[in-house]
Amino acid sequence: MATKIRLLLDFLVQLAVFIFFIFQAVTAPAQLWATLGLFALSISTWQILHALYVVRKYKDWQRDKYLLNIKQVLAYSFFTLLISGLMWVASFGYLYPFMLFAAEILYFVVCAVVLVLALLYFVQSARDLYLYFRRPRSFWDL
Repeated sequence: MATKIRLLLDFLVQLAVFIFFIFQAVTAPAQLWATLGLFALSISTWQILHALYVVRKYKDWQRDKYLLNIKQVLAYSFFTLLISGLMWVASFGYLYPFMLFAAEILYFVVCAVVLVLALLYFVQSARDLYLYFRRPRSFWDL
């Protein structure tokens, strides 16, 4: 029973966040960039917390792979910002416009990668829920 509730809760929370994002994108297309960042942050926060719980409790290797991918995205973006910040300091502020441009490009790339990972996680959650409801309940159901 706990697995069924956990799978349903995970799927429904992700579905609600996806529906909210689509609603925001349709009603306010001018604010799509800000909404995209907020959506990537909210969906990845839920997925990271759920993946940490599932990996810790059930030792799920697919969710562990998701956590590794998110960790790599964060590390690459941190090092990119660190290098651009060091270049900005080394140039005494002359490269500030280029650093802002690089930060905007990094924002777009990180949002795109996080959203692809979120979509893959959502598909995996939907698949897990489907397989849970399709599994045989007893020996006589086989």
